Amino acid sequence: MRRHLTRDRPLRQDQVAARRPAPAAGRSPRRRGSVSLKSMLGSVLRALWWVITLPLRLLFRAVEILGRATALILGFILMVVGVALTAGSMVVLGVPIFVVGLLVTLRSLE
Repeated sequence: MRRHLTRDRPLRQDQVAARRPAPAAGRSPRRRGSVSLKSMLGSVLRALWWVITLPLRLLFRAVEILGRATALILGFILMVVGVALTAGSMVVLGVPIFVVGLLVTLRSLE
């Protein structure tokens, strides 16, 4: 049987040394696929921190959504009041109220 692939032929000793990467300075060579204790501990602590802070993150997200909804409603009310005052006799007061309501509404949609 003829072998065509280079991996099927036995390698000389100098070829074996050339294929093996040199370890980085200050590090001991590790087996391929092994995980260090430091990286495992870091992963566990990261997962633990994620679980511990989950209720706070959910609470902050709920407060943010409620704040945006409140600003949206307030901005819409200010826009309606501004248009109503502008349609009446208080144009000087109605236009700035409308603009403030518009800005508050657009800011809450961001």
